[in-house]
Amino acid sequence: DVKAMDFPEASFDAVVDKATLDSVLVNMRDYLVGENSTANANKMISEVHRVLGKNGVYLVVSYGQPEFRLTYL
Repeated sequence: DVKAMDFPEASFDAVVDKATLDSVLVNMRDYLVGENSTANANKMISEVHRVLGKNGVYLVVSYGQPEFRLTYL
């Protein structure tokens, strides 16, 4: 579960996200913002931040427009 990862803090130097944030934010069945999507996205980003080292890099590959994704970063 990307919202509650089983890794210690600062475990990684990099995290590559290929549409994971998109999946958390969008209900793919009808392409609408999913229920609790904002809270889930914030939990996910908090976990990514937690498992990244001090100089870690979070690389996001997304189909979403920057103005709709940057608010979570």
